[in-house]
Amino acid sequence: MALPVRAGVNRGHIFAGEIGPWYRRTYTVMGDTVNLAARLMAKAVAGEIITTEDVLSRARTTFECDGLPPFMVKGKAKPIEAVALGRELARRHVRDDLTLPFVGREREIGVLRDALAAAAGGAGAVVELVGEAGVGKTRLLEELRRAGPPVGVAAVTCEEYGRGRPYWAASRLLRRLFGIDDDAPPTDVVDQLRSLVTRGAAGLESMLPLVATAFDVHVDDTPETAALEPRFRRERTVTGVGALLSAACAGDLLLVVEDAHWIDEVSAEVVQHLAGLAASRPWLVCVTRRPGDATIVLPEPATSLAVEPLPRDDAVALVAAATMDAPLRPHEVDELVQRAAGNPLFLGELLALTRSGADTASLPESVEGLLTVEIDALAPVPRQLLRYAAVLGRTFDPALLDDVVGDAFDHGEALTELARHIEPDGTTRLRFRHALVRDAAYEGLSFRRRRELHLRAGEAIERRAADRTDEHAELLSLHFFEAGRHEAAWRYARVGARHADVAYANVEAAALYERALVSGRRAGASPAELAAVAESLGDVQERIGVYQDAVTSFRIARRLLRGDAPGQARTIVKEARVAERQDRYSASARWIRKGLRLLEDVPGDEAASARAQLQVMFAAIRQAQGAPAASLALCERAIAEGARQGPRRPRARVPDPRLGLDGPWPARPRHECGRGARDLPGAG
Repeated sequence: MALPVRAGVNRGHIFAGEIGPWYRRTYTVMGDTVNLAARLMAKAVAGEIITTEDVLSRARTTFECDGLPPFMVKGKAKPIEAVALGRELARRHVRDDLTLPFVGREREIGVLRDALAAAAGGAGAVVELVGEAGVGKTRLLEELRRAGPPVGVAAVTCEEYGRGRPYWAASRLLRRLFGIDDDAPPTDVVDQLRSLVTRGAAGLESMLPLVATAFDVHVDDTPETAALEPRFRRERTVTGVGALLSAACAGDLLLVVEDAHWIDEVSAEVVQHLAGLAASRPWLVCVTRRPGDATIVLPEPATSLAVEPLPRDDAVALVAAATMDAPLRPHEVDELVQRAAGNPLFLGELLALTRSGADTASLPESVEGLLTVEIDALAPVPRQLLRYAAVLGRTFDPALLDDVVGDAFDHGEALTELARHIEPDGTTRLRFRHALVRDAAYEGLSFRRRRELHLRAGEAIERRAADRTDEHAELLSLHFFEAGRHEAAWRYARVGARHADVAYANVEAAALYERALVSGRRAGASPAELAAVAESLGDVQERIGVYQDAVTSFRIARRLLRGDAPGQARTIVKEARVAERQDRYSASARWIRKGLRLLEDVPGDEAASARAQLQVMFAAIRQAQGAPAASLALCERAIAEGARQGPRRPRARVPDPRLGLDGPWPARPRHECGRGARDLPGAG
């Protein structure tokens, strides 16, 4: 049986939020606008919708209406005029696509053109554009490319979803530079890369496996790359990419990296290296980012160009140029210019909304609010499709969107209605024109629908990847984590973290280990598995110098290893090492003593190995504290522990009092025990 539904519709400002004590709290909306809507609903009969003329005049759809006689309601001094809605008649024309002219920015465009001209003349340059979202950084680069001399161009827009994958941004920049499709099969990419190296940079053939890493594909190690220590692979990858571009790109070149505040750590190093090479090559490297971000530190003599909001006169000129066919009244121009506060994106959206008939006095106060209003004004199917696409990130595969939508609704022609918000990215993929549009669309999804769509996206990527899911582990971990599928997120986050760890992408590895730790707890992983992840997280955090976070991770691992004395001692070694690296020798010594007490009378090679490591570290500290005799005694104890394990055990590095703390060290990427050493039998 159909439910007898009736509705009252009103518009205006409301108060929204949580009310009540903590044990009986609820979320509600209130205010005069809400009260009148309730009175209108009470006036309606079953199956009827009553609304005010103000709402009807702003609707994107026209209806048959029956005017109601003015009536009094509680709380109002004057009669209310309202109408009862009938059937839908048609949709009003919303707006035509509005492209703003380029106004002002003479200083900024002058700097960019001079830099491009200098690059074309052989003296390369590096320019970074720093400004808030929507202030016009992308438009400046578009104007440069349109009005400047013809050059080769490769551009990438960094994305929040790509930040967790090592070389995500660099691989797309390099592929576009050399004409390799983003979605090309790995075997095809390897063949093209091998051919490129053979033709243009034959000296890099032995380093091909490292260069391939920056293109996001795998090539088996050569003898030369296999002999490299892991900690040097990242550095050699970056220099190999620079050598490839130097050899293969002899002509003028414009490299553009947009939204660098979302770039992954190792891609940032690639861009920084290429920027360092630009001075002696005909290259212009342009980077855009938001203020306060230091992900990329460009080398001198880079030009940092602050892109400020448009001055009032330029904003007024922009409005005048954009509305020549239907000029606005002076007070309307003032209202738009004041509300936009010099942000061209906001100003353009306000102009478009004004053209559709909106009153300037009632326009949203922020660009986020405006974009939300604009999305809500779309027809139901395009609006839903836009929000579904937002789950996939700023750039996405249309086929993946089809999988996510499924049979939920017919969206065959809806993409054409979203041309203002979604555009081709130059490949087979689509992208949101601006990250703020994607964010506003995503925020419009309910929590339950977000989880459902992230699950669909993760399952679709799994199906499409077949037996190559590990290649997409970082993205899969994100989707399954947001979907609440903790078992899958646990697995993929660990795989992605290992990928990033091996590539020495420490920031990305830390984020993935943290996601794995949260997912593992919710999935019911064993304490030993969780401890391994926490310990790896601490190792990465130590590497990037966030020592307090590293200590916290090691402590989590130690608590999870309760009952495993050697395992706990291993984490204590690392906590002591962190304290020693901060020159907190007394704190480090306390940790070492705690570890030695923990291992007293514990049998087995693993316990002996841990004791030897602790004694080695204690020796280094005692030497630093000016007690060489005590240091030598601790070294002898470490030798004795190592001798009990036999000659085939790993060898520890212990400090030699004759050399001091800064003596020669064999290279070792991690788990070093001190500084200044000779090899002695002991625990590894």
